[in-house]
Amino acid sequence: MAIPFDVPAKYIAGLEQGSLTRIGALIKDASSGQIVAHVQETGALGNLVHSGLCGALSPLTAVSSVGSNIQLAQLKSMVEGLQVLQFANLGATVAGLGISCAGFAVLNSRVRTLQERLEGVAESILYEIDEMRASQFREHLAQVNFAVEEGALLEANGGGALEWHSVNQTLGREAKFYLGEMRYLLSHSEFMQDSFEQFLELSCLAFKARLQALFHMGRLDLAMGAAQKMSHDFNSVLDPVTPIALAKKLPMADSPLVGQDLRKNLESTRLLVQSARDTQDCLASIPELIHTLMLREIDGAEYMRATKSNLSEPLLILEAT
Repeated sequence: MAIPFDVPAKYIAGLEQGSLTRIGALIKDASSGQIVAHVQETGALGNLVHSGLCGALSPLTAVSSVGSNIQLAQLKSMVEGLQVLQFANLGATVAGLGISCAGFAVLNSRVRTLQERLEGVAESILYEIDEMRASQFREHLAQVNFAVEEGALLEANGGGALEWHSVNQTLGREAKFYLGEMRYLLSHSEFMQDSFEQFLELSCLAFKARLQALFHMGRLDLAMGAAQKMSHDFNSVLDPVTPIALAKKLPMADSPLVGQDLRKNLESTRLLVQSARDTQDCLASIPELIHTLMLREIDGAEYMRATKSNLSEPLLILEAT
């Protein structure tokens, strides 16, 4: 069946005038709070973000800096769409807009990049603990890498429910592992921001890839339960986080000007917390999207194919029922 997508242009006036508002991947009526539509990334945006051409926690830079292999018209559309939807940065794309539409081959490339970064600073990330703990950490990185490699093979060659279920289980465990590492970092007396950002991205990447596996299986019921549980778990970790609390845990340079170091630290922790809140909002909006798909009797695998194959529009809109 043809999926009744709209383009964001239909909602521009309402967003600009304030009659509509965006929260995560939802567009809501500003007065009633009723969900009007769901924002869904396509293959055009998902592949661009996860390819590393745009940093997940970095401000969106000029078109000329993104890459010459991306068509200018597509980039212009993406930039305008993100601005209309009130994104100051690409923080929300850590969690993705709707169901992630970066293919498993692209996700695998992103995992390898993260793996190299993490291994390059292994001593600091492993909190100066023993080699056994370091070995366990490397094993978790390998598990994510293995699961997305399997997903890429299944996407390219086809796979049954059992194969996708195995990918789903592995990615579910690893998403929880990195969420636990985030919780540990927040409880530590010193805050390791670089490590936290990478764990946040790995946890979201594993979780969104898990949802893709469940969609390919056609199990929207399982995807709903997984999305609700993950949103709850993320909230339990991130709700208490504040920029000032994190800034106080970052190293100070002992500046002679009182408060100068703290203000400098606040510049980065404010962006981090903003990105964390965007991530929470986007994760909380996923069950609402799945609910709409179930009401409309839209097959999960068909929905994935329709959004991934669209390489002309970075964002699409699915009206709520």
